[in-house]
Amino acid sequence: MSVKSELYEHRAVLIIGFIMIFFAFGIPTYSMPFIYAGAVEEFGWSKEQVNLLSTAKFLVGAAAALIMGILVDRHGARWITALGALVSGGAMLLFIGATTLPVYYLAGAFLGFAASSVSASMKIIVARNFGSGQGTAMGIVLTATSAAGVFTPQILPPMMEAYGWRMTMGYMSAGVLLIALPAWLVAIRLNKDLATTVSRTSPASHSLWSHFRVISRDRNFWLIALGIFLVSGIDQAMMHNYVLFLREDKGLDWRAISWGGSLLAIVGVIAKIGSGWVY
Repeated sequence: MSVKSELYEHRAVLIIGFIMIFFAFGIPTYSMPFIYAGAVEEFGWSKEQVNLLSTAKFLVGAAAALIMGILVDRHGARWITALGALVSGGAMLLFIGATTLPVYYLAGAFLGFAASSVSASMKIIVARNFGSGQGTAMGIVLTATSAAGVFTPQILPPMMEAYGWRMTMGYMSAGVLLIALPAWLVAIRLNKDLATTVSRTSPASHSLWSHFRVISRDRNFWLIALGIFLVSGIDQAMMHNYVLFLREDKGLDWRAISWGGSLLAIVGVIAKIGSGWVY
């Protein structure tokens, strides 16, 4: 089967995967740099304090990624994805009451759990439904993250000016709870590609730990891990600080910052689809 034919046959997977990643993963991710600046301005918290939100998110997300991957292998992605979307919407609603740092960090922890649940499920679903077009399909679905990066910086600043950063985050939860989650529940009822997502390999015959011990003997595994760590560290350091730097240190207004953020995301859209096609 050609790549085009495969993409068309499983188009429902691409559509629902794009919607879920866009609302449950992309929008919260690209909202975080803006809410740092909003929290500094409203409560006078330091840059270090507001940035600890990302620490809470990534610590919980790292632990949840492994657990969610195992649960998806054993029980399928249907309800794991629904749970992740529900937690994502709930975390955004929690920001409405984030007037203290503990509640603020708790919302970040929930975002980390939701991000790992949704992203792990979507990647596994794509991997199991595509063969020759797997790279392109993965690129299309993950493009939703950058698409959210184009959209979010444009809509967030005017909403923050009108309603404040906490209420804005609460309103943004509507995309997850009223669009992505209902669409997912309908999709898994109607589409067999989404209904069958349990691994054909039994957990007993394919131990995660035994597999890790085999691949960890390969030097290339550690080179890849190191490369991902370094690139991700640079990427996250820039992304989570650019709004604070441009607004607090350089005095730029929200609109100027938003166009810069959207431009970065547009480049990301092109890069994700292009790299998937090359792969």
